[in-house]
Amino acid sequence: MSGFLRKLFGRQEEESPAATAAAAQQARHRQCTVLVIDDDPAFLQVMKPALEGEGYTVLATSSAPKGLNMIRYAPRDIAVVLLDYSMPSLDGAGALTFVRQLNPKLKVIAVTGSEPEMLPAEFRDGVDAFVKKPFKMDELLNLVGQMVDQALSPATPAKSD
Repeated sequence: MSGFLRKLFGRQEEESPAATAAAAQQARHRQCTVLVIDDDPAFLQVMKPALEGEGYTVLATSSAPKGLNMIRYAPRDIAVVLLDYSMPSLDGAGALTFVRQLNPKLKVIAVTGSEPEMLPAEFRDGVDAFVKKPFKMDELLNLVGQMVDQALSPATPAKSD
């Protein structure tokens, strides 16, 4: 039956497995909050709508101490943190130490302009994944989706680099 006739007679097609999986993923995303901590306001202005477009609730701050307070007092559970390394007052390594104390199960993606091998070992080893600036937005969004899936699954797989 053609699409026109289906509309005319009110017959609806069954959803494909891919559409069903995509809808389930969107539903999981709506249950998750992503926190973005980066001292660059332009980065925050780009990331917030991009993540919201994927269905996430987004908290964003240019201050690591404020981000830590958001983790401590957020009205919803945060599943993933996007964390810059180079920030004033409290760098990514210091912030990561507190993030792990507040919630060791949080998935942390380092989003930084630095090469991973140039960063302190405790930071490299403490994050779940790295994304080097500049990056392709779809690659970052896919990685966030993977981290959300890991955060929501009972068993957490190994780190992704």
